[in-house]
Amino acid sequence: MEIEKRTKMEKNIGIIGTGSYIGEKLITNKDLEKIYDTNDEWIRKHLGVTARTKARDDQNTSDLAFEACKKALDMAKLEATDIDLIILATCSPDHLAPGTSLLVQRKLGATNAAVFDMKAQCAGFVHLLVVGALMAQGSFKNVMVVASELLLRSMNPSDRFNNALFADGASAAILTEVPGTDTGILSYHLGANPDFYEAALIPGGGCANPLTPDKLERGEQYLTWAFSNSGKTNKDEIAHNTDMKAKEWEFICNAVVNSMKDSLSQIHANVEDLDFVLAHPGSIKALGAIKQMLKIPDEKIGEVFTKYGNSSGPQVGIALDEAVRSGKIKSGNLIGLFGIGMGMQWGSVIFRWC
Repeated sequence: MEIEKRTKMEKNIGIIGTGSYIGEKLITNKDLEKIYDTNDEWIRKHLGVTARTKARDDQNTSDLAFEACKKALDMAKLEATDIDLIILATCSPDHLAPGTSLLVQRKLGATNAAVFDMKAQCAGFVHLLVVGALMAQGSFKNVMVVASELLLRSMNPSDRFNNALFADGASAAILTEVPGTDTGILSYHLGANPDFYEAALIPGGGCANPLTPDKLERGEQYLTWAFSNSGKTNKDEIAHNTDMKAKEWEFICNAVVNSMKDSLSQIHANVEDLDFVLAHPGSIKALGAIKQMLKIPDEKIGEVFTKYGNSSGPQVGIALDEAVRSGKIKSGNLIGLFGIGMGMQWGSVIFRWC
């Protein structure tokens, strides 16, 4: 079962400021060799990651979000009191309740803002841009969206795969109405398929499975993969998991490709018309396949997965911020942005940089 939504924006809502913050500690593959039974060659080949960023022990998700938001405000030449709405996407909140966006508001001093949290995993930043742009078409003039994750604390310390793959980070953008007839966010497409809900999840901690001392000892507070063959010996189970992983990977690639084509078709554009593509494909293998399927040349791809690890929702926003600040994205450029995350949720956005 798939649920999809696609539409064009009615008003010109553009991004006037971006910001990002990565964990201050960079853990290389060589560093992981000292902790786990792994090596740099295996990690590069299977995960495509050379290093991952880690937050300080005294930092929380709201702290990373605060740093990214400050940079976005500076680029937009706005004060925190100019912000009317803050939307935070995270899977690693400071507390289960209240929402972490309240802490971001407090730290920024955004006293005039309404706030709320949302969750869309690795597709978080894509969903933030869409929801933020829709809200900016109403009574909210300046909308700040921020994705922030402290994922390495959500991983079992003994899990070499997850600790090699994931990272900490945050990214932010400020959306407001911009002049012109062909600028800002032009179109988007969002999709979801709950058939993959159990493929990757943190099983404990929600009302469906409250944590107990026994469950904590079993590690149910950590991210798990349904189709992992780690520690498996039953041949039928291994074959089933291998087949399911292949189907999941194929679905990821097709979902992203179709989403990008849908968003482009809404504005009567083609992939060749894009000046730059910002990507969060879930894995470096999927990125290679998606690039080939869409025929996107390497020089048009912006991704930080390889050098920073998988920070989930913030990652594509970090890539956007770095591309803007380095001059790779220039005024008038047509940009495509996509992300897909566990659950499964995905989406794409097409916008012209102001």
